[in-house]
Amino acid sequence: MESTGIVKVGGVSAVLVGVSLVAMRVTGSFGIESFATTGQSLLYIADHLPVYLTQQSLFMLTFLLTIPAALGFYTALRPAGSVAVLATAAVIAGALIGVDHTLRVMRTWESLAPAYAEADAATRLSLEVMYRTATGGASHQLEWALVSGIGVGLFSVAILRTALLPKWIAWLGLFAALAGWLHLLTIVWDVWLLHEIKFDSFNFWILVTGVALLRLRGSVSPTREE
Repeated sequence: MESTGIVKVGGVSAVLVGVSLVAMRVTGSFGIESFATTGQSLLYIADHLPVYLTQQSLFMLTFLLTIPAALGFYTALRPAGSVAVLATAAVIAGALIGVDHTLRVMRTWESLAPAYAEADAATRLSLEVMYRTATGGASHQLEWALVSGIGVGLFSVAILRTALLPKWIAWLGLFAALAGWLHLLTIVWDVWLLHEIKFDSFNFWILVTGVALLRLRGSVSPTREE
């Protein structure tokens, strides 16, 4: 009964991850990525700071909810052995990195964006450098490589090795995992399509997987397929 409860909590958390990502995308529909320069982005953030803080709060909530979701996946997929363990560890590590990165972005927006809007030209140049330094780096790519590239990928392998969920969910997860790895390319090749594929594939996978867990009946320890 206890294991069943953990699986159900994981399923609910997974569905809420998907809902949170959709809400984040809606609130973030303005898109600072569409601006050509750092200065334009900072000015727009300064004018719409509550919107962007709301967006990042939802993003942080997504990572926080991913942790109980991963524990639910692990509990259901324990017959897969070490694959499920590694998947859970990767998701939790990526989620914690994501929370830290999101908090840093929010603090940077709160401090630099209003200051940039009121600064003179010389000061703005230094603030742009500070902004790129604070929000740059590979944290964003690393968190998704861990959560989606490794975590979702290994959970999908675990699904294929058990009789728990339909295999199409596993194949969808492997596609989402590939998108998580391809997202690393945005470090040197920031193509917006890579962001879209990563978000949408992960979002759809975690939604359907969460629903599938909530629909499970009986034992949460399916027989492993040979």
